[in-house]
Amino acid sequence: MSPPIELPQPERAGLITRISFLGADTYTARPIQRGLKIRDMLLCDPIPPPENCDVVKPPNLTGLCTLDGVSTGQSCSHNMQCADNEVCSNWDKEVMMTVRDKVEELTETPGTTCVGCHSAFINGFGNALNHFSSMGQYWDKEHMFTTERYGNTGNFKYNTHTPDQWAPIDATGTTIFGGEMVSFEGAHEVADILADSGQLESCWSREYFRFAMGRVEQDSDTESIENLAQMLRDGVTLADGFKDFVFLPQFKTLYTPPKAQPPGDAP
Repeated sequence: MSPPIELPQPERAGLITRISFLGADTYTARPIQRGLKIRDMLLCDPIPPPENCDVVKPPNLTGLCTLDGVSTGQSCSHNMQCADNEVCSNWDKEVMMTVRDKVEELTETPGTTCVGCHSAFINGFGNALNHFSSMGQYWDKEHMFTTERYGNTGNFKYNTHTPDQWAPIDATGTTIFGGEMVSFEGAHEVADILADSGQLESCWSREYFRFAMGRVEQDSDTESIENLAQMLRDGVTLADGFKDFVFLPQFKTLYTPPKAQPPGDAP
């Protein structure tokens, strides 16, 4: 067997820079997905959807057919997709924008129900990981695409551009965390903020309790979960945490879920 590959330490910062966390079905970064993962999976702080779904239609990132300079509202990537005398304007907009530019235009447009959560809670953490592709590669610059298209169909080929056309990556971010707005740049600073918060240990303890016990915690379980979290904060390793879990009284007690009450009066 060959020895394991050693990843460059200056580029990596624990779990959030590993492929198991970064991986997605795209080529470039996925800041929204990553921001939600940090909130939901690592901090147990899920972001609920808007209470009402009156989300304003997001901006169009493709071209739009125009007649005498006025948009007709029809998406396009080639003049042939527009009516006679119409022109497809800004047909190369999507491939000329960075991932961050696209995300901010789609989710941080003032006046939409998206902006409140995305700008304050989601996008910041995700943007800090923009140096990593969805295949886990570290990029100094974002790999941009050419504007080549397939003949008369107008569809982009999505060929990677030459390195001299790659764009600088902005890995700065701000987010509300711990009741205040915090700023950071890059994965290392985010990892430090998360590790110093004490929330990772609480989240792990709660989630592992649910997994091991096969049920949601009750009020009587709160003290046990918090004690386990505090042990981790005090320096106990995860391996020892797993071992200590089996000594909890809940683990050694048979749990019988309450029976469902029949509707109406009991016989």
